[in-house]
Amino acid sequence: MNMKKEWISPRTNYQKFVPNEYCAPCGDGPEEVTYYFQCNAGLYTTWQEVYQETNGIAGLQTSGNIWQGYSADTYLNDYHACNATHQVKVDANTPFNIDEVFPLGYVLVPHQSGWQTTYEVLPVRIWRGENGRNVHCTTNIGEEHYVPHNPS
Repeated sequence: MNMKKEWISPRTNYQKFVPNEYCAPCGDGPEEVTYYFQCNAGLYTTWQEVYQETNGIAGLQTSGNIWQGYSADTYLNDYHACNATHQVKVDANTPFNIDEVFPLGYVLVPHQSGWQTTYEVLPVRIWRGENGRNVHCTTNIGEEHYVPHNPS
């Protein structure tokens, strides 16, 4: 009897993984994440006005226009850069939202030339301190600048 063997190409079967419950990969992980930033926006020696972007229109508006349907951005406080490095602790179990922790804002930086003062509007990220009253501003808080620190 003459048996011929038939060649079959190799096959790989895949099964799609569909998780049905959450599992932590390596224990519970840290409870909080610490972000460090430097309070460096504006001048160190002169008090400047700080406004928080609250009206949804890009750029600083110090007064509203009821006919065009917008209000002014919110004045927070006078401020001067302290050049200190601050730390902000955030719950590690919730997604980090930079706009909640460091909202957008503006610092009015005065420039004196003889008797005339002009103002530069500096876009910043604001941190209001642990109690919400101590204003600190930075220009380096984008994802490429903030430094998360996970305690191990």
